[in-house]
Amino acid sequence: MHLDPILPVVVAVILIIIFAALLSRLIRQPYVLAYLLSGSVIGQEGIGLVNDSVLIEHMGTFGVILLLFFVGMEIQPD
Repeated sequence: MHLDPILPVVVAVILIIIFAALLSRLIRQPYVLAYLLSGSVIGQEGIGLVNDSVLIEHMGTFGVILLLFFVGMEIQPD
């Protein structure tokens, strides 16, 4: 069975983000701080889990799309 080399990285990134969000919830801080902290830990200057600049660009674009989607869900048009 062939495993895509990006899959373990994506799974590790998601697990780190979930752990940071749970920790943020325990200490009653906004999730945005947890997301920023996990991004700086995961990135090139942190533990270096993600070093590919193209992958970072694609993940950033996907993150912005998700952010805009969730913000759009919160808006209550009258």
